[in-house]
Amino acid sequence: MLVKNKTFGIISIKGGVGKTTVSANLGIALSQFGKKVLLVDADFSSPSLGIHFGLLKPIKTLHQVFKDKITVHEAIHEYAENLDLLPSSLIANKPNPYLLKEKLAPLKEIYDFIIIDSSPTLNDEMLATIVASDEIFVVTSPDYPTLSATLHAVKT
Repeated sequence: MLVKNKTFGIISIKGGVGKTTVSANLGIALSQFGKKVLLVDADFSSPSLGIHFGLLKPIKTLHQVFKDKITVHEAIHEYAENLDLLPSSLIANKPNPYLLKEKLAPLKEIYDFIIIDSSPTLNDEMLATIVASDEIFVVTSPDYPTLSATLHAVKT
């Protein structure tokens, strides 16, 4: 049985390993099991989660939420039954790593699962995902340099 009201952070140490695809597919799969899912794009340097769902240039994004121009509820895009998206846009000045957790907090009672797609770099963007998550999934590829970097990052 799946536990409800969980936030999963999907991270990787290297880009191009399928992190965003894993995030999207996990969200779709859980929603098809009747779970209410929110997918959050927390890759502020190169947001692309929305592209997987045909949301190319969203007007309301997490960026406006961080600047307190709109509420987090206003930035959510309904995609399908049980599946909503909270897209991002390029953010030049990276937000405080604890801000994501603060902005997502009221949504934990609404969604069974919140899935955060992170930046593929060890920086404040990834830290924001880690801080806001109950569980972390690390996506990697099976080549030695990527595995080595991933193991090193996990140990530090």
